[in-house]
Amino acid sequence: MQVQLQQTLTLLTENTQALKKEFRGHDALDKRMAALVYALADRPMDVGAMREQRARLKEKTGAFSSFRMAYVTALLALNGDCDILADALDVYALLKKSKLQASEFSVMAACHIAAHGLRAGHHGATTHKSHGEYPKIVAQTRAFYDAMKVEHRFLTGAHDYIFAAMMGISGIPVPETVARMEVLFGQLKPEIRSRGGVRTLAQVLVLAGAADQALPRVIPLRNALRARRIKMESPYNLPMLGVLAGLPVEPEALAAELQEAQAFLRAQKDFGKLYIDTQPLLLFCAAVVASTHANDLPGEALTAAVVTGILNTMAAQQAALMAAVAAST
Repeated sequence: MQVQLQQTLTLLTENTQALKKEFRGHDALDKRMAALVYALADRPMDVGAMREQRARLKEKTGAFSSFRMAYVTALLALNGDCDILADALDVYALLKKSKLQASEFSVMAACHIAAHGLRAGHHGATTHKSHGEYPKIVAQTRAFYDAMKVEHRFLTGAHDYIFAAMMGISGIPVPETVARMEVLFGQLKPEIRSRGGVRTLAQVLVLAGAADQALPRVIPLRNALRARRIKMESPYNLPMLGVLAGLPVEPEALAAELQEAQAFLRAQKDFGKLYIDTQPLLLFCAAVVASTHANDLPGEALTAAVVTGILNTMAAQQAALMAAVAAST
């Protein structure tokens, strides 16, 4: 196993342990996502910063607000020196005003847009909001969501808010982008059974700029994973398959690393079969594998963009998974 891969996986498990006694009553997947946020930033869990942010969230949001998820708290704590909470709350209000449903998905979308404004504003010196960019991004987010809804009325829902926000931030044109997604959907549908998962996979590939290489990379990677008895074909895992396929790494090498990561995490405390199912475990493994290769890309900006994409893809899929589990119980 590569040294960096093992180090990040180890940090993920240590961060998970550090959060174990915090956020009592929160979903275990939510807390693991918070641990992943810090692990992908190569940072040990800062429980003190998490507590501070949790106290601030308690003051500024309702008792049952989705802003108080452990994952969101970790995002805020990690950017503690450059406060994004006020901007995130403003963006959230704009999203609700645009008639997007209040949910954990719209909260995550708001945090992503606010964090992007922070990066563009050079650590808070200038934000998108001060230039009137937040309303424009929210309008683009709504436009992408509506366009996706037109194409797939029954498949499109709140779980698409994060991807719509990522597209809204990117500045890519709505009609052409959605048309490209539909071409990919048509190409991938005969190969993969899950219609909803294929549609989200197409979104990820377009965002990753891998639309032209979709079939030559996605299907060989899927087959390489199958050969190792790893199935990343559920609606929750397909988007991360797209993230991996967008990396300039051979499918066999990615499949081998994912298998190593899965075996390593399974042997760690709180990641055994009694604690986490195979599908969400694969999500964490894929996120860490993808992040290690993101660090090899040329330029810090590109690396940051890929890691942000990984986190947002993970957030969307974990929230959807938690919603499905809640509905089933």
